[in-house]
Amino acid sequence: KEIPNEKLPGTLIQVTGVQWSWAFDINGVKSVDNFTLTVNQTYTMVVDSLPVGAGQPVIHDLLIPQFGIQVYAVPGQNNTITFTPVKTGTYIFECVEYCGYDHYLMRGYFSVVK
Repeated sequence: KEIPNEKLPGTLIQVTGVQWSWAFDINGVKSVDNFTLTVNQTYTMVVDSLPVGAGQPVIHDLLIPQFGIQVYAVPGQNNTITFTPVKTGTYIFECVEYCGYDHYLMRGYFSVVK
């Protein structure tokens, strides 16, 4: 899926919801269900779901409660959110839109470091 053409602020994080995990791509570094960010650096998440025709496309909803972030992952649609972590630590994320049998597996964590 192509990222929008407009200039997005900060470091780009491509987030793709699949059944039943989250895939992250930060500057070409790919991971599943965990990643690391730098404190006081701005990031823009571009969130989508597995595209139509590539398996079981469903809607997911990414929640990062400690950051007040909630963004839908919709097949074929990019949704963006920009944020700057200001405190080091380990934070959780999860899918809060029921997406099937193993929905409960769609959670993970990320670290914010200096």
